[in-house]
Amino acid sequence: MTALLASLAVDLRAGLVIALTHTLFNLLSILTFYPVPAVRYVPVRLAERLATVAVRQPSLVGAYVVGIFLVAPSIGILLFR
Repeated sequence: MTALLASLAVDLRAGLVIALTHTLFNLLSILTFYPVPAVRYVPVRLAERLATVAVRQPSLVGAYVVGIFLVAPSIGILLFR
């Protein structure tokens, strides 16, 4: 929702289109996954499990961040280029 508000402050149509697309994607995701209780708690369980691992091995937090935000997008760019 903040992207939508920010895009309204600028006179660029592309920003508004991207913000609306992002907002609709988020709303569709909520409407798709939230009604199913088994799926609703998957992100919470994964976050708790990741926190447990991070407490035991703090160095894995850096590896996780690099893997998720650098390696995975790079692989996606190379594969779908």
